[in-house]
Amino acid sequence: MVASSPPGSLAKKLTIAAVSVVLVLSLAEAGLRLADFRHKRIEVPLLIWNPAEDKVMEEGSGLHLFDPGQLWRPRPGAPIPWGEDEVVNEGGWRGPLREPVAAEDTLRVVTLGDSSTFGLGVAYGESYSARLEERLRAAGREAQVIDGGVVGFTVRQGLERYRDTFSAYRPDVVVAAFGAVNDHYSCLDLSDRRKIEHERAQLSWGKRLSDWLRDEVRLLHAVSWLQLEAHGGKERLAELWLATKRREHELMKSSGRVEWPGERRVSLEDFSAALTELKDLVEGDGGRLVLVSMPRKARAERDRPVLTLYSRAVMTVAAREELQVADARGAFHRAIAGGGSEDALFVNDFWHPSAAGHDLIAEGLASLILDESVPRWGSGD
Repeated sequence: MVASSPPGSLAKKLTIAAVSVVLVLSLAEAGLRLADFRHKRIEVPLLIWNPAEDKVMEEGSGLHLFDPGQLWRPRPGAPIPWGEDEVVNEGGWRGPLREPVAAEDTLRVVTLGDSSTFGLGVAYGESYSARLEERLRAAGREAQVIDGGVVGFTVRQGLERYRDTFSAYRPDVVVAAFGAVNDHYSCLDLSDRRKIEHERAQLSWGKRLSDWLRDEVRLLHAVSWLQLEAHGGKERLAELWLATKRREHELMKSSGRVEWPGERRVSLEDFSAALTELKDLVEGDGGRLVLVSMPRKARAERDRPVLTLYSRAVMTVAAREELQVADARGAFHRAIAGGGSEDALFVNDFWHPSAAGHDLIAEGLASLILDESVPRWGSGD
């Protein structure tokens, strides 16, 4: 039978082992410093929006600023390119600046969405946010509508915009108008959800500490160098990165297909999940969420059939979660079938409503907001 070591002897051995390890690591660190060995961190920059927009945001001269939670947001004071003497207000949105707390008996509405909600190509007074406020007041209801739309936004960004900016304004009603086009695009890097998680993580104390240790401890420089060399060195890393980017750009050309091998900014599954998360947040704040199925020209849907699945997802989430939904897409279809001009309802592209189109959206939203018993506007196509 083998005798076990006395407790004191074991503790002594462990202490000697620990001291030996610390001594060896200290000597290695000292040797690397004497040799002035350095290996800088190699971090492939995350593509936030796209190369052109990222550059403008970095310069701080455009319509948008980088934001770690929303990825980007309107820059206060930035001129609206198509607005006559109009700028983004101090709060960071288009239209009138509002007080944090609405006056008593004032219905406060926040509209979330992409460039169609922001009002690309139309004056603010022609946007559906402004027209909605007018219609609510004309119906005898004192109302304030805050236009929370942002060019290029997806539902994941809209969710964070509500959380970061508009939850504090305690809106009675939140309108969510997503899924028209941006969500289906190739992510070109990480999905929007993962980008937001990544950017928020950069602000954590743990990330800052690990970056500081990596920069200051030469042993970690050496470990990083060994890992890089084991994978072929900088040249191989650059080759793999370029190959990935070429594949992503090629895939983007076919992102409108239903069956598609790439990764979208927001997948159909995550699109529905984000709408549900937004509903829970809004209702947790005591508000009511209203969804909008946004319109597009018929050719856009023929060329990119997956877009109709995003429209269907809006209607499905609304039915499952018992939410009101303004079917603007269906309303546009009916207006055109009744003899209206498709071109008259859009500006000079496939996605963005004209002033007449915005007014049609505002009409449907006003009827829903004023009558909570109405489950939906239109039945969709």
